[in-house]
Amino acid sequence: MIQKLYKFFRKEVFITCFLIASAILCVKLYIIPDTWEFIEPISIYTALLSSVIFIYGFMIAPAVAEYKESERIKVELKSTIENILLDAEHFQRLQKNLSVESFRNHIADILLYVFYRVADNIWGKSINSLIYETTDFLVEAEKSGITANHIIKLKQELSSMRRIIWRLLQIKDTDSLPAVVHNLKNFITLFIITTLLFLNIGNTATETIFSEIKEWIVIFILSFVYSYLSLIITNLENPFDKRNFSGYIDMSYLKKYAEDIKLNRE
Repeated sequence: MIQKLYKFFRKEVFITCFLIASAILCVKLYIIPDTWEFIEPISIYTALLSSVIFIYGFMIAPAVAEYKESERIKVELKSTIENILLDAEHFQRLQKNLSVESFRNHIADILLYVFYRVADNIWGKSINSLIYETTDFLVEAEKSGITANHIIKLKQELSSMRRIIWRLLQIKDTDSLPAVVHNLKNFITLFIITTLLFLNIGNTATETIFSEIKEWIVIFILSFVYSYLSLIITNLENPFDKRNFSGYIDMSYLKKYAEDIKLNRE
């Protein structure tokens, strides 16, 4: 239970939104005078707040879907690489004179390319040229007498690896939400926060300390919730962007996996 709560309240996002909400509350208390609070909490305004939550839900849905897909891609890629290496080892057992060292190094280079491409946006050689270098092993295996069904299976695994890598890079290079949706999200968030600064929710009859505390709590909670939702959308839309707070999916295992493959200890 504690682990689930920790994963939900990631400290970076939580602290950031807490500071934003605190800053908004301080501005309202010490900068905005009471005479400027012209917005009344009528039914239209509360309906507007509810509709904004509904809009945020539509924005979060595709971002969460792509985030979960990105988590599955990690497993699929590692599983596909393991199948490829097992097939290569099987080829070597069938034909003792067939060397797999060069093929293994090519697979490791592909993993390193994906890692640096995702982590640091370093392009290097194209992924197509790296995968093309593995065809030498297939040609050598066919000349050595490996049956066609084994070679076809390995080709299918390489094709699956190519598809997974291209999908991973597509997620890295493109956002799940178009720019126009981001502009709408930013406008809505700024609009809500601005209206909260001029919102009058105190008691007009008798201003007591309890009514002021009630106003502070409402302003703080609303500011926190709407900034949190806005930040979640930004964090989850590009899971492989390490600049994000909690939405970043670490791909450093690819570098270690590539090094293990080259050292033949995976």
